Amino acid sequence: MAECKFTDISGHYAEKQIREVFEMGIMNGVDETHFEPDKPVTRAQAAIIARNVVRYITGK
Repeated sequence: MAECKFTDISGHYAEKQIREVFEMGIMNGVDETHFEPDKPVTRAQAAIIARNVVRYITGK
């Protein structure tokens, strides 16, 4: 399991949830230290997130 090293989520209202979805492998940041929590999600990112949710649930 990867360790969450995002420097831009400290104190953010969704910090706990961001750490959880990262640790579950559902979402990644834009790089190792930045998540950019207040930027809109693109359509491509939403598709990847949906795929990762299915993989997490089914284990495939």
